[in-house]
Amino acid sequence: MDGAGRIFAGEYSGAHYARADLAGESPSLLTPGGMVCRLLFVAGTLTEKAIPGGETLYARVADPTGVFEIRNIRPDAGLKAALSSIEIPSFVTVLGYARIMTNGDEPVPYLDLIDLKKVDRTTRDAWIIRTAELTITRLSLMMKALGSGEGSPELLCAISQFQAGAESVAMLAGMVSRGLEQVA
Repeated sequence: MDGAGRIFAGEYSGAHYARADLAGESPSLLTPGGMVCRLLFVAGTLTEKAIPGGETLYARVADPTGVFEIRNIRPDAGLKAALSSIEIPSFVTVLGYARIMTNGDEPVPYLDLIDLKKVDRTTRDAWIIRTAELTITRLSLMMKALGSGEGSPELLCAISQFQAGAESVAMLAGMVSRGLEQVA
């Protein structure tokens, strides 16, 4: 199993292209910045939660760039208890699988919740810094691919699917910069 990826909500919310890499594997999501998302580790502020009597859990976790939709469709008493015990607003980390659903004709990415933990601001800030480093590295590779027409299959696919150019890469880099402004 691959390690968990890190991505900002502002980029993840733009993911709308799902692809299956291996037969029998759940589709992964491709983002506008060329990240293939499967298992993700994110951090932010729990801003909303719903724990209905049924099986589905719902939450929203905001990072400095946007909001992650969090769902858990399978019944899980441990996750239900964990989510119930966390006050709004609180800093949290989330481990979840990248998924997509449609809302009308619009694809909506969300995270299928595996684990949720309350954390402190230091942990959230460290997540922002590391996610920024990873994102800028990926965007640098995307800029090289735009200039040369060569790069990883993921980056070339993202360039094609999202009609990416220097302007869209600059917008994502600006998003990263704004995210870093929130670090204490």
